[in-house]
Amino acid sequence: GFFFTHGQYTTATAAHKEMDMARTSGMSGHTHRMQSAYHTDRFGTPRAWYSNGCLCHIKGPNKPPGSSKASVYDWQQGFSRVYFDGKQWSVFQMCIVDGGFIAPNGRKY
Repeated sequence: GFFFTHGQYTTATAAHKEMDMARTSGMSGHTHRMQSAYHTDRFGTPRAWYSNGCLCHIKGPNKPPGSSKASVYDWQQGFSRVYFDGKQWSVFQMCIVDGGFIAPNGRKY
């Protein structure tokens, strides 16, 4: 399995905490930070957890309101593409930098 959830942790180690709580591989987005965490369990099964970024403004006058006094949140703009084939899966995280990203096929957007 691969578990999708909103997520509940907001720390710099949120991906690790979500994976520990779910005890499986998966993805969440609550932190608005691009993160990944990997672990091989005692049975030799690799696990991974991915935290997605956000697609909102992260700086300037249009950024979301919040309690942060910083001019720039510790957020990253980005998203993930997830592929499934039976019990196998692959995740490609794309961080948006200066309004664009490079896809896994090398194409710039």
